[in-house]
Amino acid sequence: MPNGKEVFEETDVTVAAENSGKIYAVGAGVGVSPDSLAANGTVAINRGNNNLEAIIGDYGSTHTNITNAENISVVANDSSSLLGIAGGVGISRQVAVGGSVAYNEIGNISGNEDGKKQQNTAQINNAVITTANGDTTADGVKINVGAFDNAKLTTAAVGVGVAAGNGVGVAVQGAAATALINKDTEASMSGVSITKQNTSGKGADVVVEADSNNSILTTADTASVAVGSTAVAVGAGVAVNRSEAGVKALVSGGSMNVNNLEVNAANSAAIETIGIGGSVAGGMGAGVTGSVAVNMIGNDTTAKIDGGADITAENNVVVDAQSDEQIANYAAVLQLLRRARQLVFP
Repeated sequence: MPNGKEVFEETDVTVAAENSGKIYAVGAGVGVSPDSLAANGTVAINRGNNNLEAIIGDYGSTHTNITNAENISVVANDSSSLLGIAGGVGISRQVAVGGSVAYNEIGNISGNEDGKKQQNTAQINNAVITTANGDTTADGVKINVGAFDNAKLTTAAVGVGVAAGNGVGVAVQGAAATALINKDTEASMSGVSITKQNTSGKGADVVVEADSNNSILTTADTASVAVGSTAVAVGAGVAVNRSEAGVKALVSGGSMNVNNLEVNAANSAAIETIGIGGSVAGGMGAGVTGSVAVNMIGNDTTAKIDGGADITAENNVVVDAQSDEQIANYAAVLQLLRRARQLVFP
C-alpha cells in the first residue's frame, strides 16, 4: 500500500506477497569405453536472490491512514523450492574416471557484499490506524504482520565408476553437493499508531510474527568398482550446508492502544547432510574411500520492542524468540577387497 493512502470504510485490509516458484537443475553423464578410458563430468547449479515484500507505508514524513479497520493482514510467505541433481556413470575395461557437482545457493553467499542477503519482509511503517468497534465482532479486531520462510532445498550428487578387464583396472569417482543460504525473514511495525474508534470498545489483537521453517537436504554419494590383475578403486563424497538465516520480529516506536500484543520470532529449520562413499577392488589392489558431511550454521533469531514504543494493553504483551534447528549429519564408507573378478564380468 503506497505512502499517504487513506482507507476509511469499515473493512478488511490485506496485503500479501507469495513466492512459490520451483527451480530445477538436473545433469547426467555417462561414459563407456570398451578399451582404455571412460571419463565423464556433470554439474548442476541453481543460484538466486529473489526478494519478497508485503508493506504498508514507508519511513517518509507522510502517514498512511487506515480508519475504521476490522482486520488488517500483511503477510510475506516464501514457499519456493530448489532442486539440484548431478549424476555420472563411467564404465571401462581399464580406467573409469568421473565427477559430479550439485550446487544450490540462495542469497549470494559467494558473491560481493552488495545484495548478499535475500529479504523476506512484511511491514507496517509510519501508519495511523483506527480500529473498528471491537464489540461489533465476536473475535475482535485482528492485526497480523507475518513473514514466513518455508523454502525447500534438495541437493544431490552421485557418481558410479566401474573398471574391469584382464590387466589393470582403475576406477576413480568424486561427488560434491553444496547448499548455501543467506537470507533474512523480518516482520515489523515501525512508527505505527493504533487507537480504538470507540474508547469503550475492545482493542485490537496484534501479532507480529517472523518464522523460518525451511528444509535443507544435501547428499553426495560415490561407488567405485575396479577388477583386474591389479585393481585400484577410489571414491570420495563431500556434502556441505551453510546457513546464515536471520529471523526478526520487531515493534519500534509509535503508540498502541490494544487488547493483546504478541511479538514472536522462531527459527526451526531442518537441515540434513549425507555423505557416502564405497569402493570395491577385486584382484590384487587397493580400495580407498572418503566421505565428508559438514554443516555450518550462523543463524540469528530476535524478537524485541524498542525505539521508545508506547504500548497500552488491556491484557497481555508477549515478546518471544525461539531457535530450535534440527540438524543431522551422516557420513559412511564401505570398502571391499577380494579376488572376485568373476563377480563383475563373468
